[in-house]
Amino acid sequence: ILLIIQEDKISISSKSPEAQVIAGAIVAFQYNKDTRDRNGSDPLDSMVIPAITVFGTHPVFYKVHVTEQLNKVVAMG
Repeated sequence: ILLIIQEDKISISSKSPEAQVIAGAIVAFQYNKDTRDRNGSDPLDSMVIPAITVFGTHPVFYKVHVTEQLNKVVAMG
């Protein structure tokens, strides 16, 4: 996964879709990491994942830096 496009699913009045974007980026990192592990590729230490969220008719662009440390902390709850 190289790009995330996230529709604001909470509500049209939501002012902060960033949490959805960050969660999606972490999921993409986990997916990419697992795919690389299965293929025998070098493990990922970090990845910058570009994302677009659409708020009404307005796109907002992000670059989310996800690290292995963040991934582990989120997985621990």
